[in-house]
Amino acid sequence: MASITGKAKLRTAFDHEKIRILHVDDDPSMTEVLKDLLININSKFEVDSACCVSEGLSKLEAVPYDVVISDYSMPQKDGLEFLRVT
Repeated sequence: MASITGKAKLRTAFDHEKIRILHVDDDPSMTEVLKDLLININSKFEVDSACCVSEGLSKLEAVPYDVVISDYSMPQKDGLEFLRVT
């Protein structure tokens, strides 16, 4: 497993107006529900989604996120494995 430690781009609250959130979940309906919920809570939330750990890792390497939310139970790798490789 490759780690993206040191490769992930970090941002501070002063870098931008939006708060970028990455949600990793294999259930597309859950990603839509959570996205709608988060945006209703705070219009500054900008929610992106990934359907699996590998897609989540690719997005983390390419885009700076402020928050990552991950499902625990996914088919290939679970949320804890995702946490370990980030």
